[in-house]
Formats: sequence, structure tokens, C-alpha cells
Amino acid sequence: MIKKMILALGPWLLLADGLQARAEEAVQLDALTVQASALTERQGALQSRELTGTRGQSVAEAVKSVPGVAAVYRGANAAEPVIRGLGWERVQTQLGCLSLYGACPSRMDPPAGYVSPFAVESVVVEKALPSVTLGHGGTAGRVVINP
Repeated sequence: MIKKMILALGPWLLLADGLQARAEEAVQLDALTVQASALTERQGALQSRELTGTRGQSVAEAVKSVPGVAAVYRGANAAEPVIRGLGWERVQTQLGCLSLYGACPSRMDPPAGYVSPFAVESVVVEKALPSVTLGHGGTAGRVVINP
């Protein structure tokens, strides 16, 4: 019985010994310096006159003009806002102070596609972790649609 156990554990013991020897070898990497200027604009807004010039697109397509915001298409006409590369549930969409959620688990009906830009007075895009004055926000930011 013990002989079978030693035979079964033998390869694992050899592997563990090799990993320990490899872990003791330190790898020296070259220094890496990253320089960039901080982004000063944490909030972008579109007023009703800017939204009416979008020719009937959804609010998600209209906010693409805000720096740092893009749109990903989940269905044929369903655009979802992406803030600084983060999308999905990391972008909170709100109508006033009411949170909007999509109904489809495949995200083919993102909430920012529900609202016509012609029915909106302004849209505010808050980037990064937003204030909690309007409720919890997403990790990427928040799109607040003011009717």
C-alpha cells in the first residue's frame, strides 16, 4: 500500500521540487517609466440642441461625442456606452435618479438605447467612480439622462 502511494506521489514530488528551484531564481527586469498627463475632465454633458442634431440615434450613440466614451453594438440597432474601455454593468445608466437595466441576459437591449434623444433635455456622462448622490454608480462611470 505504501509502495503504491509513493509511486503515485513520485511525479508530483519531482514537479514540486523543480518549481521550488525555479522560484529561487530571481529575474531582473529593466526599469520601466510611464509618463502621462492626468485627465482633468471627469464629466461631459450634452444639451438638448446637441442631442437633436443626432438624427434620431439613441442616447448611447449620441454620447460617443464625449471624450473617453465609445459605443458597442450588441444587436442590430442596440448601442451600449463604453467609458474608458469599460462597459456592460460597469456603466450605470439612469433616467433622472432611476436606474435602468436591460432585460435580455445577452445585453441585446442596453438601457441607453431605450430613450430617444429628442425626448431628453440633457445627458451627463460621469467618468470613473461617480458620486453616490444619485445612488450607486458603476465602476466605469454613469450616464444620467435628464428628461
